[in-house]
Amino acid sequence: MLFGKDNCLYGIRIYDPAVGGDGAKFMLGITRKVAGRPIEQLEESGQGMPVGGAIHVPHIPWELKLDSVLDNRAIFSLSRKPK
Repeated sequence: MLFGKDNCLYGIRIYDPAVGGDGAKFMLGITRKVAGRPIEQLEESGQGMPVGGAIHVPHIPWELKLDSVLDNRAIFSLSRKPK
């Protein structure tokens, strides 16, 4: 889980991928954990990204980048967005 600006923890789930030679389609799920409360599902959305592309992760200051596709697998990385 990643720490957000509101001091809550956020989970990121990448699922249902479809990988091509130069990109990927996938579902992105975002959850939030507030102390003393159950985990809340914030968002589920379909995404598409070429290799080298990046998107802002909703609700938190992080980016998700598709680094490469190899053997029908998508390799992603997360990085904090500059302030």
